[in-house]
Amino acid sequence: MAEFGEIAEGVGAAVGAAVALLGTPTVYLGIRKSKVEIRKLELEALKLQAENQSTMNPVDLGFDKSIRVNIEGGTDNVVSISTDLRLLGPLLLLLDFVSATIVLTIAGYLLSFGSLSLFTPLLAVLGIALFTPIYREARRLKKALTPADQAQP
Repeated sequence: MAEFGEIAEGVGAAVGAAVALLGTPTVYLGIRKSKVEIRKLELEALKLQAENQSTMNPVDLGFDKSIRVNIEGGTDNVVSISTDLRLLGPLLLLLDFVSATIVLTIAGYLLSFGSLSLFTPLLAVLGIALFTPIYREARRLKKALTPADQAQP
């Protein structure tokens, strides 16, 4: 019976290491992709702002896009969906945070079988490596989305 426990610990450690080794780069690439997408949205907003300033039209940054959905076979059934592109950045960061948490939780749980305390500092380093870029981008995005009149001194 003790042999089965040792085998289970070894399999748990192997699966945890695989999750850490494969999940960490995947999450990191997702974080980088989110940063690029947020920068793209900011550049699009600046372009629209510049176009509106040159034509002296009211500023429309494209944040209130609405999509009309018509339901076939219905009488006067129209669904209007409004989207705000400013919410895309925080949602992407939230998705990155959740995926990083899932990978670190699974890896930590599976590596906790037995006396493998060697991996605890490794998980801490991976956590810092994954959560630091998310934190930095969240701070930068908060500053970008906060209007100038509401900015704290």
